[in-house]
Amino acid sequence: MNYKMLVDKENLITKNILNSISFVSIKNFVGEEILIEKKAYAKYKDLQEYLLKKDILLKLVSAYKKNFFSNEVGTGLLLEVLVEFSKIGEFSILFESLSSFGFILREFMREDNKIKIRYVGDSTATLLYNEHLTLEEYHQKYNKSGVLLVNKPSGISSREVDNIISRKFDTKKVGHTGTLDPLASGVLIVLIGNATKIGSDIVCQDKAYIATVQIGIETDTLDITGKVIKEDKNFLIKDLESLLLKFEKTYMQEVPIYSAVKVGGKKLYEYARNGEDVVLPKKEVTIKKLELLSCNKDTFSFFCRVSKGTYIRSLIRDMGESVGTCFTMKELVRTEEAGFKIEDCYTLEEIKDNCFEILSIDQVLHYPVVNIGEDMYKMISNGCVIENIFSITDKVIFKYSGKILAIYEKKGDKLVSYRQFI
Repeated sequence: MNYKMLVDKENLITKNILNSISFVSIKNFVGEEILIEKKAYAKYKDLQEYLLKKDILLKLVSAYKKNFFSNEVGTGLLLEVLVEFSKIGEFSILFESLSSFGFILREFMREDNKIKIRYVGDSTATLLYNEHLTLEEYHQKYNKSGVLLVNKPSGISSREVDNIISRKFDTKKVGHTGTLDPLASGVLIVLIGNATKIGSDIVCQDKAYIATVQIGIETDTLDITGKVIKEDKNFLIKDLESLLLKFEKTYMQEVPIYSAVKVGGKKLYEYARNGEDVVLPKKEVTIKKLELLSCNKDTFSFFCRVSKGTYIRSLIRDMGESVGTCFTMKELVRTEEAGFKIEDCYTLEEIKDNCFEILSIDQVLHYPVVNIGEDMYKMISNGCVIENIFSITDKVIFKYSGKILAIYEKKGDKLVSYRQFI
């Protein structure tokens, strides 16, 4: 029989999980009132009905238990079940059926013919079954929090990269900073688990790109993938270096219509696709550095360092308009974001082959770190306002037993909760 007892000693239940649980009150097989997590019970009923057709009878004994705030028995997801087999050897049928209904085996009490099963969801249960993992091994391999630096390839969206990472680590808590268009490649900062809470702490920083420009055309999307709406076959390249130098400035840049910026409650690209007129908003951007890299008859390439929110395709359009012609973005590579360079990033193939490192929150956010003891644990984990005894001037990361509890920020002479991670 090819199975493992699924034992997890370290994965504590957090308040966020407890607060999100919906319970139902039911009677167990001897008529006692018990609480059980709502979806777990629905799935248990399906499992029970299925196994009854296999001549295996399940009788629910217990689920939720009070005063187990950091243990899975306090979630109602862990079920204690009495099993009655009609034939010897049917345990293998039971075990093989669990994952199809989102359950994993937690404990088998042979002398009592009882089992403990935990509801984890269909995809996670199937993954554990197929890879023959204990829950502890699963958390070591999949239950990740941190920042993964991805070298996004051209041809897929940033959301598609998120989906790949989501499947890789079996979690829905995946996001990214600084969206790259499908045409673009390069640095994409992907946030996993608790790190999805720090996106705004990262995106406030500069970005750097290498862009290639197609001379003589303009498209509706402002890049080479769009429909050509203007052409200029007579433009002759003159002093590109002087042109670039003129755009090292702060100015009000018009947002491209093919973007996700909202106007009147609708995304701009929805107006474009519906053929509706809309006044495009403008926002202040700063072009900090521009450097010509190469040029030929039809294209040129340049390096740029820009402020948050700058659209490189809009910058390229504006350059063309400034000299009475039209330019369109042909290629774009983000070489740096928030201090992370493209050489720090992993390709999707490397990630698939497990050749990567996930950065912790304190490696990404360069705030001072304070390791606290039990005396402050409860206050910090509950988000209480505390005295600034650590002489913090901005923000601080609090850790306990090697795990990040929270980020606090200075307000007056106090420290107040800024981000909570438990």
